[in-house]
Order: sequence, then structure tokens, then C-alpha cells
Amino acid sequence: MSTLYIVATPIGNLGDISQRALDTLSSVDFVIAEDTRQSGKLLSAYDISKPYMSLHAHTTPRELKSILSRLKTESAALVTDAGTPGIADPGGLLVKAIEDSDDDISIVPIPGASAVVTALSVAGMRANQFTFLGYVPHKKGRNKFFNGIDKALHTVVFFETPHRIGKTLEALSGLSKNRRIVICRELTKMHETIYRTNVSDVKNSVPEDEYRGEFVIVIEV
Repeated sequence: MSTLYIVATPIGNLGDISQRALDTLSSVDFVIAEDTRQSGKLLSAYDISKPYMSLHAHTTPRELKSILSRLKTESAALVTDAGTPGIADPGGLLVKAIEDSDDDISIVPIPGASAVVTALSVAGMRANQFTFLGYVPHKKGRNKFFNGIDKALHTVVFFETPHRIGKTLEALSGLSKNRRIVICRELTKMHETIYRTNVSDVKNSVPEDEYRGEFVIVIEV
């Protein structure tokens, strides 16, 4: 039986990788990466060299089949650009493809960093139940997205990019209740910043010259 390891990698600080993740990356036959250049930097930092295959949002069914074919006889580690594969990235496509196949491939999680859980841990909000919404839609579905936050029954967590954070803060200022909001920028990285605000002040909570890096936003019920 071959094995696919779902390996969580650091979301910024390389020191957050686990020894088990490093042992796994060192032992597999090849690595399946969302961005081979990004993952290459991580493996290089720990002097690990492996052949790669790509798995991203534009991977074709033919390419996915090629990965499955190789997994029949070889072990592999699935990694994403940062954090845990399958969370707001295409890693779930491969896991589903294995489940749908007749191939005898074991799927083993190697847990570690997650931007969602990291943000919740510093938010000071109820996290026994929460709703994760992934990334804010670019255009279509934005109104529905923010209306859903207004009606949410649990703490809400979602991601945003630096290019659209301004528009998202503007949209959040229109929520009907003055909820607490925690905005995490560049978690675990050198310029990590955590802004604590509320709906009435959210529009001006992040200076425009800090519209850089990745954002995780947590909103109180």
C-alpha cells in the first residue's frame, strides 16, 4: 500500500514546522505542491531535495490522473503554499479523487499550522463553534457573502488579500450590528500585526500603507 501524507507547513515562520513533518518530507518519494517554487524554499531551508508534481486550482483531470497513477506505487507528501492542505486550497481535489478510485492508497494527516486556528486563538471570541468562509468572492456573490456574515450564528473567520482589503473593510462597516472584529495581518511573520476594532470603526482600522500581506479576519457573533 502506498501513502499520501497531508502535511501542514508553516504559515510564515519556518520555525513552526514540526519534526514529524520534516521526517515525512524527507522520507516520501515525491512532493505534491500548490506552488513548487514556494514549497522549494521550505524544503531547501531544511536541506531536503525531492521531485515535485503540481496540484493547483487549474490542474486538469489528466494531470490529476497522472498524480494518482504515480501514487499507486510511490508515497508522496501533499503541501500547500502555507498552512494545512485542503483549507481554502485545491488539496481536497486529490483526496476526493483517491476516495473515488479503487486504488489502495492510504491517506495520513500530518497536522500543524493553520491560519484559521491561529487567528481564532488570539481573537478572544467564542471558538467552540465557528464558521469559516474562505476567501471573499472577487465580484459575484460579494453581497451574499456579507449578508451571510450579518446573519451568522457563530464566530466568523475568513481570508482576504491585500488588493481587496480596503473594499472589504468598507463592506464590513455596513454590518447591522456593532460587532467586535479582529484583523490579523501577516500572521507569524516579521510584520505580524493584529488590529482589534468593531464594525463602527473598522473602515479606518488598518492604515492604507499596511494594505500588504495576507489577512485573516475574525468577527464576533
